[in-house]
Amino acid sequence: MRGRRPRASQARPSPSSCVRRIKPDATLDEEWAPDLSAWTEGRPVHVFRYMRAGKALGTVLHVDEVDIDFTSGYDPDEAALLDEHWRLWLFDLEAQSARPVENIQGIGRGWFWANFEGRTFVFVPNADWSRSTVFELDTDGNATERFQSNGFINDWIRIR
Repeated sequence: MRGRRPRASQARPSPSSCVRRIKPDATLDEEWAPDLSAWTEGRPVHVFRYMRAGKALGTVLHVDEVDIDFTSGYDPDEAALLDEHWRLWLFDLEAQSARPVENIQGIGRGWFWANFEGRTFVFVPNADWSRSTVFELDTDGNATERFQSNGFINDWIRIR
């Protein structure tokens, strides 16, 4: 991707990340609208999911590794091809900080997760989505690979 520029006919301005919080009374928390890119050294955040214990997970594009000017517009088809430059980050909502999750590289745009009995699992498909790697994450952002499976895992359900 290095050296390629978006085609002018398809260029569009970069979207801003928008994350909102619902209060316990089911109303929108008008005072909570953080700029997540301020927590990621200016890198854009795509998927953002609450994990537990004041922590969340998000995909962050490491724009410093590619030659695309996201401030003046970009080709969304080209940006979608940057899978190896997306990283999973752990967000600490109380400290208003974030950092990359160790041991998971090139997460792409397709990761899925589940919480079971206080444990968080992240499912990462390979490039052609024919296999998935399952990691367990603790609330400090440490990832431990648990196993690999054929196919694409997008959810787990508890049956017992």
